[in-house]
Amino acid sequence: MTVSHDRNRDHHEHHGSEQAPWPGISLSWLLALAFGGLVALSVGAVLTLSVRANFVNTLSLLNTRAIELIDGMERQITAEASQGERVVDALSALYRDGDIGLNTTPGQHAVLTGLLRTAPSVKGILLLGDDGSSASMFRTRDDVFAPLPAELSGETANEAPVQDLRSLFDLGRISQAARPVWGRPVPIGKNLFHNVALPLKRGGNTEGVAVAVVGQDMVSQIMMRLANESDATVFMLSEGNGVISHSRLPELFRSRDIISIEDFPDEVLRELPNAIEDRDYGKAAERGIRVFTSKDRFGGHIFLTRRLTDYSAEPFTLGVYFRATDLGAEMLRAVNTLLVGIGGMLAAVIAAILLGRRISRPMSAVAEAAAHFSDFRLDDINPLPRSRIREIDEQAVALNRMRTILLHFTRYVPRELVARLMRSGETASHPVEREVTILFSDIMGFTSISERLNAAEVAHVLNQHFEMVTRNVEDTGGTIDKFMGDGVMAFWGAPETDTDHVMHAVRAAEAITRSVHQENSERRLRGETPLRVRMGLHTGRVVVGNIGGPDRHNYTVVGDTVNVTQRLEQLAKDIMKPGDEAVVLASCDVVDAARGQADFTPAGTRLIRGRENPVAVAVLNTRLDAADTAA
Repeated sequence: MTVSHDRNRDHHEHHGSEQAPWPGISLSWLLALAFGGLVALSVGAVLTLSVRANFVNTLSLLNTRAIELIDGMERQITAEASQGERVVDALSALYRDGDIGLNTTPGQHAVLTGLLRTAPSVKGILLLGDDGSSASMFRTRDDVFAPLPAELSGETANEAPVQDLRSLFDLGRISQAARPVWGRPVPIGKNLFHNVALPLKRGGNTEGVAVAVVGQDMVSQIMMRLANESDATVFMLSEGNGVISHSRLPELFRSRDIISIEDFPDEVLRELPNAIEDRDYGKAAERGIRVFTSKDRFGGHIFLTRRLTDYSAEPFTLGVYFRATDLGAEMLRAVNTLLVGIGGMLAAVIAAILLGRRISRPMSAVAEAAAHFSDFRLDDINPLPRSRIREIDEQAVALNRMRTILLHFTRYVPRELVARLMRSGETASHPVEREVTILFSDIMGFTSISERLNAAEVAHVLNQHFEMVTRNVEDTGGTIDKFMGDGVMAFWGAPETDTDHVMHAVRAAEAITRSVHQENSERRLRGETPLRVRMGLHTGRVVVGNIGGPDRHNYTVVGDTVNVTQRLEQLAKDIMKPGDEAVVLASCDVVDAARGQADFTPAGTRLIRGRENPVAVAVLNTRLDAADTAA
């Protein structure tokens, strides 16, 4: 893809943004002079409030502390557990719609792997059919995906062999569920897994269950993260008061699933059964939080606990403890910080009013530029003027430099895609299941054409072709996914919802066909070899969103629909006749969705690699103008 820019303008802006800051008045000194008197007057008030804060009702503070801690921890556990629920919801929907089955196939392998990539907390997926059929996909320690890794398969008589996985789950209870059901932790190989399941239904009949499993090590990781965030010790107990997770001793659970609290090597936690419940914390009790205190040789500890009933057939108890003296000091620091912040905020508001007129004009220009940046309307941003105030001048220089950089950046990332994602919000890039229409295109015989050209000429031909394809895709609301050699992948229907994505894709394919004929007419006049382009067009459900690792990811689509579209593009070479310059091979799904709004010629049925049954295909007929076919 090529993006044209005014080079002289970019050159001027680039050098303008590198100019040295103007000498002027420092904004920090200007504000210090205005704030000095206000701060001096407010110090007395702040000190007075700080002294009074020492007499704040400790009981009320502990109530608040207990609620904040436990609620925050449960939210994080819920966030991790919801990944498993989302996975089984997606599997149930895919099975209902016929997109997956109960046997492992290459297409299903890609779907299950894609789901695991979008849910890092989920260790594996099991599809168990009532007829004994099954399919699975697990994430290994090396983040490799396999149906059942060796590290999870049973090796001793005490471990469940692969063929007995069905016996670990209460299939009868799951088959009657209308929403995700959490079961008892089950052992698979050498690992203990929490699990959530949903029935698999098709045509109103239950034909199996879908299970997502979360490893015990994931629970330990959550406990450690919660402990770091709350500066306390976090633990989880079973219904029988056994310890199943501990933030400071996670290594104990690598070989054991549960340890009796009486035998647990944490002297403080062993005091919990003997601790006295304090019923004075009414607000915490209303939220299901129980508070216990112990008078031990460590100076006394406070325990906060809450039963969790949503993530297992047997309730868990989430708990945290800390030294009683730490809580008082922490609350006092929080109150003092809050009071100082309120005083500073009031002073800042008054100062902002006094200085508003002086700095409003340049700051308004900065705000306007920032608004254009947020909408990714780079062409509407004019270079910001310089300011005598140093910090404002530095902002103007930085924004001017950012604009120049982003204009260059749009050469590599489709500007319209970024703009749509920004309009749709941050969640628009999260992986979701969506129905889209996909187009693959490829230049036939380009290798032989490029052999007669030098490197610069090859790049020129490809850039010219890609610019034409990109223009036609974006004019119809599509998104360029990637360039692959001399090929292009594009899709319609994401990130913004497009109810007419099929016809938009069809119109784009027609426009590309007309453009190929028109450009070939010009190439013949220049004595150049015409290009022959084949395209595949298919519609279906995919997972669309950011896919990749933590350091780099792409906004793309994955799923069986992508594979089918690419196979159609490859099959198009068998349809092309010697005189054809562009051929579009569409699936029957596209033809049906077009509903007579486009002209297709049936081309029979074709076997597609990865599909057991032949797929009906048709050739898209594009009406060409006389100018398009003129030699």
